Amino acid sequence: MPDLVLLDEVDSTMDEVHRRAEWGGGHGLAVVAARQVSGRGRLGRRWAAGDGGLWCSVLARDMGSTELGVLSLRVGIAVALSLESAIPRLPRVMLKWPNDLRLAERKVGGVLIEARWQGTRADWVVIGVGVNLRNRVPDEFATEAASLAEVTTVPTPEAMAPLVVDAIRGATTRVGSLDSDELEAWSLRDDLFGRRIMMPVTGIAEGITADGSLRVRQRDGLLVMVRTGEVAADGAPT
Repeated sequence: MPDLVLLDEVDSTMDEVHRRAEWGGGHGLAVVAARQVSGRGRLGRRWAAGDGGLWCSVLARDMGSTELGVLSLRVGIAVALSLESAIPRLPRVMLKWPNDLRLAERKVGGVLIEARWQGTRADWVVIGVGVNLRNRVPDEFATEAASLAEVTTVPTPEAMAPLVVDAIRGATTRVGSLDSDELEAWSLRDDLFGRRIMMPVTGIAEGITADGSLRVRQRDGLLVMVRTGEVAADGAPT
């Protein structure tokens, strides 16, 4: 079995796994920390990561370009399903392309993917997942983020960590593009579907494709495939 390292405090589980990858850590190595003092999200944003939340990162090696292109979506699906199966009375966890887990219009978790490259090949990939379980969300983020404990009774991070880590590891073993089961699981949880997108292009979100692209229907009827970028949506689905 790959290593599962439990730590009280780290700067970032992402950085810790990168260090262990440099030391020769193998595929599936996971680090879980009770606290992160320098947790980060996508685009370098600060992620408040105190006691009571689930903060983990997993090492993946030998990832192909196709798998890497859909990895954040694939992991998001796997983590959402693991949370729903493990927490009774938890509402369906919604997914916002490309990497957010949401409940009732607020973010409860996220996925971060970082690769280290040798030329055009990914030498290794670190998959970070943060889930607000029982931790207190700072006041400045309270309108846009929430903890699952605000919705229902949730297990401890110690109890949830092996389940979420196994879900992430399982996602790394899948090959190729998103399959029909994954696309269906996403469509049931698609937080953007039917919403008006303001950036990186304008239009109405119409789901995702097997290669992980976001489908956006523009006003003139043109269907645009968005591969990367920061998404801003305006209001409820139309």
